[in-house]
Amino acid sequence: MDVNEINFNTTFYHELGHSIAYRLQEDGIEVNHIYLKEELIDYEAFYIGVTKPKEPKGYLYTEEIQKPKYYLINLLYGCIIQQVYLYKNNKYAKFEDCFCELINLKPSGVDDYNKFKNFLIDEKRINEIINYVDDIYIPLLIENINYFTDIFKIKPINMVKNPNSFDWKTFIYIDISKLNNITNHFLIQHRVFYEILLSKIEMVLQQKKTIFRKNKI
Repeated sequence: MDVNEINFNTTFYHELGHSIAYRLQEDGIEVNHIYLKEELIDYEAFYIGVTKPKEPKGYLYTEEIQKPKYYLINLLYGCIIQQVYLYKNNKYAKFEDCFCELINLKPSGVDDYNKFKNFLIDEKRINEIINYVDDIYIPLLIENINYFTDIFKIKPINMVKNPNSFDWKTFIYIDISKLNNITNHFLIQHRVFYEILLSKIEMVLQQKKTIFRKNKI
């Protein structure tokens, strides 16, 4: 099993962040699958991850954007959990090192950032949320890092589903059932923090509506 464990773990926790955000939504959207794909960059293995939610009956592709605060917090949460994980492993970096538009070849939150930016459009509101996450929210999580004990005990390579049943160079699927069982307690504890950021996003979106109404007068 030839895996670059450091880079694999970083991407795993990024995708776990998206999974956490889906499951903490008001309607509690379950995740259908998480998979990682290996990419070689300068002979070093990196991993691109994908988290797919279960689509409820009657689901429309645009439905998630009808609930913008959940759409936006999900885009943020991959890099949020990734950065807390890196801090725990003495590799602290700013949130914007992950959640940015810089194409540095190495997998990061570039796609999440672009979707976030394209949805909000207004630079002031984009920066307000990103700066809040970097300067206030992630430091708050780090201050309470003891709540992350259960999820940081996870050995990501042990979360792989049927590791011998597929080509490791193609897709690496995570065992969702096993992962959910381990993280259920964390979700209960983490909700209070999640809702702090959700409230901030909601406030920024409300500002957008207010400005829009003023422009209509």
